[in-house]
Amino acid sequence: MTRKEILSGLWESLFLVLTLVGIALVSPFILIVGLFGFIIVIGARIWSRLSLEDLVYERDLPDHSVFVGDEFDMEIRITNAKPLPIPWLRIADMVPVGLEVLNARMGRSNSRAALELRESINLAWYERVRMHYRVRALRRGFHQLGPAVLDSGDLFGMFPRHGQTAPPRDGVLVYPRTVELPDFEMPSGRPIGDN
Repeated sequence: MTRKEILSGLWESLFLVLTLVGIALVSPFILIVGLFGFIIVIGARIWSRLSLEDLVYERDLPDHSVFVGDEFDMEIRITNAKPLPIPWLRIADMVPVGLEVLNARMGRSNSRAALELRESINLAWYERVRMHYRVRALRRGFHQLGPAVLDSGDLFGMFPRHGQTAPPRDGVLVYPRTVELPDFEMPSGRPIGDN
């Protein structure tokens, strides 16, 4: 357990003890602060637990193949399909080094074969956010995007939630660059040899 996880588990205990001290000392101020704090902490914990529920992450890539050096559009859609707003959402989507995202903030990842596309947003209830990116193909091959890791939590950031992953389903097929052969002729009308 990390230090932050240990401290986040102490909030309920702290406000419960404060409430009991307020009752024991017959102090309405301490009692009210303890009760309100306890209610806020329980609400924040529930909010954090529900923050990544009914959250849909989708990538929209071109249906066709591209060639090395070509640029194409990629759209990422994030839908909050619940009545609870998401005050903060951090996205780290793996992009292979064979693709270059031109208009995004990229960072290092744990893999040497990929970079992370990083975004931070917030979502209202039942809101959909669309993010548009321009991508350039750098190397040939099949380049699979993802997985995307989504982190969120409560309004106060006391109970962050990690590890919601969108599976790596999407990819782009990049063909090698075409090269002209100036003195190359096909002598036959049927070069494959069929009858």
